[in-house]
Amino acid sequence: MRSDNPGAVVSGALPRLEPLRSVRTDALEVAYFEAGPSDGEVEHLLHGSPYDIHSYVDVIPCLVEAGHRVITPYLRGHGPTRFLDSTAPRSGQQAAISTDVVALMDALEIPVLATWYICSKNQEGNKHARTISPPVW
Repeated sequence: MRSDNPGAVVSGALPRLEPLRSVRTDALEVAYFEAGPSDGEVEHLLHGSPYDIHSYVDVIPCLVEAGHRVITPYLRGHGPTRFLDSTAPRSGQQAAISTDVVALMDALEIPVLATWYICSKNQEGNKHARTISPPVW
């Protein structure tokens, strides 16, 4: 198996994004993969369920080549990302995810973004993109 991603570790199976980093927010210990220049425009790649960060193994090199700093976190409930409080309520709602992303950005000292896009497919397989404007804290 081959991968053009310099951060992908190729084994007998699928390419893996390594090394992982982690950072603490108020609610989570977030595991994430980061690539690209530290002063590049930040791009967050957020996986959906049931996927994980490896959904972007072929996308990351394109963004890095264009000079972007790419941050690809394991979202709550996925991979090595963990809740700090074992009794904390679990939620996969978009409001919870957006709060997690803003907290991750704060922990990494990245200015809060104004909008982002969520892409999905409907039952007929048609792609939809939606712009979300999260609250600015």
